[in-house]
Amino acid sequence: MDNHGNDHGGAPEPREFSNPVLWTVGLIAIMGTLAWVFLHYLHVGGHHVQGEPKFAMPSQGAAGPDHAALIAARTPEVLDRGELVYGKNCASCHGPNGDTNPSGIKPEPRHFRTEGLKNPLGDGPYAWYKVLSEGYGSAMPAFRSLPPADRYAVSHFIRERWIKPANATFYVDKDKDEVAKQIPAAGSAGAGEAKIDITKIVPPPAVYTVMARTAVADAPSRSATAAWLKRVTAGADLSDAPLVNRLNEFARQRPGDADRLLAVAQKGNADELAKALASTSDPVLALARAADLNRLAARLVAAASVKG
Repeated sequence: MDNHGNDHGGAPEPREFSNPVLWTVGLIAIMGTLAWVFLHYLHVGGHHVQGEPKFAMPSQGAAGPDHAALIAARTPEVLDRGELVYGKNCASCHGPNGDTNPSGIKPEPRHFRTEGLKNPLGDGPYAWYKVLSEGYGSAMPAFRSLPPADRYAVSHFIRERWIKPANATFYVDKDKDEVAKQIPAAGSAGAGEAKIDITKIVPPPAVYTVMARTAVADAPSRSATAAWLKRVTAGADLSDAPLVNRLNEFARQRPGDADRLLAVAQKGNADELAKALASTSDPVLALARAADLNRLAARLVAAASVKG
């Protein structure tokens, strides 16, 4: 008598599909994909911060920079470093060659090849350092996060490579006597560096009112920029899509910069817009090929001319 039906209820057991080899291959593939994503964005981030200084708040009582030595250091290496610092921090407002206003900001930034310094300290090296450290007016920000050596390097680059040969009327080798007297002694604690305890800063109530009004005032420009980018995205072909998508992401992260790009596009000058795109803080746009940026700029200018 056959006992198979008694032992197994008359039905065969389902086949087992577990396969250790397939599971291992699948896990390796998933881990490889995650590793590729991590290394890809690590590479993008590395391009973004290439040449940037490490940020460190000055410690209380730390020795300050040797201003005299930094003022005297105008070697080709220092000027080359200054050119790099300028491209990353200054070109978006003053233009890649120091004589345009690609962001369309008001008041107009200084054109280094034709104008003198607008602050009353003059055009000496320490006067420049003070402006970079403290800002000037409503548009020029302070760059305290830049190391003192970089602040002097970018000052020397502009003064020696642009002002001296093209705008010698405003070039001076030394600061005015009353400004030179302000230069801190070498090694003095925190010389020329502000000591700010950010945990104790309490903005006055009026600041919040100003911020609210600014937000309301910015709303129309944000809407116009969004509509502009929507038109560009809708008309983008496969070759332009990667840069257009990147521009949309840049606009999401830096809406004020995107508004300024629209202002440049509305002027109808594609060459100027291409330079402004290359001067942004976005690593993909900044490192894109000139031909791709020129094509994107032409598309952006055409979209900016469309009403509505």
